[in-house]
Amino acid sequence: AATCSWQKVTGPRIHGGLFGVSARSSSDAWAVGVSIHQTLAEHWNGASWRLVPTPNPGGRGGDWLRAVADITPADVWAVGGFGSNPTVVSSGPLLLHWNGRVWKRRLLPRAVHHAVLTSITGTSPHDVWIVGTNRLHEFDGGVHREPDIQRRDLTRDRRLIEANWQRFGFTKAQLVYEGASIIASTD
Repeated sequence: AATCSWQKVTGPRIHGGLFGVSARSSSDAWAVGVSIHQTLAEHWNGASWRLVPTPNPGGRGGDWLRAVADITPADVWAVGGFGSNPTVVSSGPLLLHWNGRVWKRRLLPRAVHHAVLTSITGTSPHDVWIVGTNRLHEFDGGVHREPDIQRRDLTRDRRLIEANWQRFGFTKAQLVYEGASIIASTD
């Protein structure tokens, strides 16, 4: 039986992080993430990683990619968000497609315009699956008793409901005593 071991492979220097990877073969892999608040994609050709330019619809900040699906050399998909960062809710979901030459932004159905896209997979160019959430997980420090703050929170909650979001608020005691279950529910 053959033995396997991990190898460290050096890639381009980035100021950020990689969140997703997908490989079709030992000479065709993609990794995605964020670098200086912009989307990041790297391609592996079997010998080295190379940065590949990606669209950044949010302008100069807060764009990121979380997952990638390498279906064929000319059919790679990536999901993420723009207008925020990968640890909080984004201003909008982001879907990118690699056609073998360039990454292009693809439109999403209106129903997911407020979703946070977290993963993508596919079996062919005509069978791609995206998952995400429209839950807004929030710790607000506790219960508000001041009428102005309460009114502002209720207005915000109505807007979230109208946009098909579900708000989950947590108190300090819940975070301390139920932290593990709260963390598990956020993904």
